[in-house]
Amino acid sequence: MNRTDPIIDLIPYLISNRGTAFTPIFRDDADYHHMLKVLATTSKQENVRILARSLASEEFQLILEQNVGGSISRMMHRVQTSVARRCNRRYRRSGRLFAGPYQNSRIRSPQELQTIIASFQRLVPSRSSEACMASWTWIHDGVANTLSAL
Repeated sequence: MNRTDPIIDLIPYLISNRGTAFTPIFRDDADYHHMLKVLATTSKQENVRILARSLASEEFQLILEQNVGGSISRMMHRVQTSVARRCNRRYRRSGRLFAGPYQNSRIRSPQELQTIIASFQRLVPSRSSEACMASWTWIHDGVANTLSAL
């Protein structure tokens, strides 16, 4: 997908997507664990830092920052493809899992970054499973460095 504004290195972005017609993306702990594993693997391969994440059953939100030479776009393509293929295979379904391409929004100030992270922390998961709680919000140690760089 061609985006009108290119993603700039070393700037945090809010990345989000949801299931088609609010279809659950994550139905159980195994689905959450798969997403976490794919995020960890692809972020290293594509040289992208995960600053924060929020995974709900029918949507996800991430704060990502691509390092020089990194690619949020390639990372998200790989993440969404992997999650959709696994979901379609596991639940014997076909078609689109996601409502469309991921949405991105550049975070322009430390206050905006702090507000978004606080909103992640205020949300309460509808499920109380261990994987859901563990994946709901995770904040990388690099947030303080990002705040000072904005």
